[in-house]
Amino acid sequence: MGTSTAYGGPGGGTPLVPSWLGDTDGAGAPAAPPGDGAVPDGQPPADGTAPPVPPNRPPIPKTADPQRFSGARNSFTRFAGSGGSDRANLGRAVSRYVSTSAGGAR
Repeated sequence: MGTSTAYGGPGGGTPLVPSWLGDTDGAGAPAAPPGDGAVPDGQPPADGTAPPVPPNRPPIPKTADPQRFSGARNSFTRFAGSGGSDRANLGRAVSRYVSTSAGGAR
């Protein structure tokens, strides 16, 4: 059982944040809190508490090479095209995947 046509997704008028979620500005975006939360000129807050310290997070990694799987994919395609008889290409596909695509044997 299935449908006769694929679901095309929601229409363009659907807001990113649903209206029932809570405080929104009417356009679907969350309402801004009163004030911007910034401390003027780096001064401590008037109530004497220290400003919050941002969490220490690792740096964002660089984007991976989009062609990193091409060698392994080509070898595996050749293996599959041979009907499974060209086992050398299967070995090359696995070897290239481990050495170049997955970052080495580590």
